[in-house]
Amino acid sequence: MKIIKKIYYNICKLIARFIFPKRKMVYKVMPKDDEPSIYCCNHSGAIGPTNMTLWFDRPERPWIVSYIFDKEVSTNFVFHDFFYARGRKCKWFWRGLAAVTAFFVRPMLEMQNAIQVHKASARAKETFDDTVKALVEGDNVVIFPENPTKFSEFINDFYDGFVQVGKYYFEQTGKCLKFYPTYVGAHLKTINVGNPISYNPEKSPKENRQVISKYLRDEIDFIARNLPKHKPVPFLTEDYYKAYGEYVDCPEKYWEIVNQHHSD
Repeated sequence: MKIIKKIYYNICKLIARFIFPKRKMVYKVMPKDDEPSIYCCNHSGAIGPTNMTLWFDRPERPWIVSYIFDKEVSTNFVFHDFFYARGRKCKWFWRGLAAVTAFFVRPMLEMQNAIQVHKASARAKETFDDTVKALVEGDNVVIFPENPTKFSEFINDFYDGFVQVGKYYFEQTGKCLKFYPTYVGAHLKTINVGNPISYNPEKSPKENRQVISKYLRDEIDFIARNLPKHKPVPFLTEDYYKAYGEYVDCPEKYWEIVNQHHSD
């Protein structure tokens, strides 16, 4: 079965390389090879994750929400994450499409050696432990921390919980973890990485979360605005905001919906 999944994964990558042509890595400051870091990137639908998987030039493991790996809930997750905005009419069709999508996407993501992000608080520490382990072993970690609240045409606001990795990494290694702002634009031939910001153990975890997440969000927006003119692809479509309405300014509500695993 593992061989079949690997063949399937390689076929998917081959198709993706045709759809998303090669991109050049452009660094503001070249990272050290022996200094694994966190790369925080815009999502832009499939553009961010796919291009980072195909063309990022360093050993990396992505953060991926654990729901997609759970056969019991993956269809519901895909429906709410991909199709809910269009699914209020002919819901049976969109739920069926969500089931098909989950069936084909799940084995592909399983082969990425992803770090599963557990939204349930009881397992949140597991995500951080796996991330620190990956960093200690020399892998960089790619995170897409946008939440449903708009910030600009290029980027949404950020969840800030991911910054806690810096705290646990410092406690285990005594090193200050670096976070790099990373922008992948549609129809551009580059992946642009800005100046990093380091976790500061002299500040409180709360202050680190606020300072680092804000810096990364603002830097990604700055990078995007200073690239050749291009059409931004948002994290979420306008249909999403129309469908969710009151949840736009309360991203936690989105996860409350997704957590209703067997909802209609």
